[in-house]
Amino acid sequence: LFMIVAVLSIIIPAIAYIRCHKMYQKLQADRDNDELWDHLEDALNGPLITSSLFSIANMCLFLCFVYGAVTDKLDERYGKTVLLIGLVVFVISTVMGIVIPHLVIKIEKELNPEKKGNVLDSKFREVWMDSCDEAQQLIVYKSAYKAFSNTNIVCIWLVAITFVCSMLFKTDILSMIVVCLVWFINTLSYMLHAAKLERRG
Repeated sequence: LFMIVAVLSIIIPAIAYIRCHKMYQKLQADRDNDELWDHLEDALNGPLITSSLFSIANMCLFLCFVYGAVTDKLDERYGKTVLLIGLVVFVISTVMGIVIPHLVIKIEKELNPEKKGNVLDSKFREVWMDSCDEAQQLIVYKSAYKAFSNTNIVCIWLVAITFVCSMLFKTDILSMIVVCLVWFINTLSYMLHAAKLERRG
């Protein structure tokens, strides 16, 4: 499963980006085409979303792959080769997960010269947000709050599910503790940042 998802994580975002790049080239020849401009702006979300989601899935499945390979004690003749192939595929997919957003942001900056930031820079999100106008920042803030609310709801359900499973299957409660830790950090981060902004305002 990991190999399949990893290959898809390379192909699908790349195809989405190529389509965006072709639209961008068409727009270069017809800069007054507002409809194509808007369509390209919307299309740029495609490679960004798929690249981000595949990066998370790849990380999870790769660790499961390594765990399975180690605990199942693969055949000594092929075990190391399989692990090496898996590692190479993971590295390639991870690199693509960085390259695709970088190329998409490059197009976005060409469309909107006021936008600033380098994906490879550790302070990219901060610089990018500062270069966004108020309407764009409001979209980000609303999306972030929605994500925060959804994460809280998911954590409540996961705590209940992991607790019930630990009771039914007599497993340890580490999974429930991990979920609670994520929930705690998410809530604490939101509360502290909100308090900080209130003091500034």
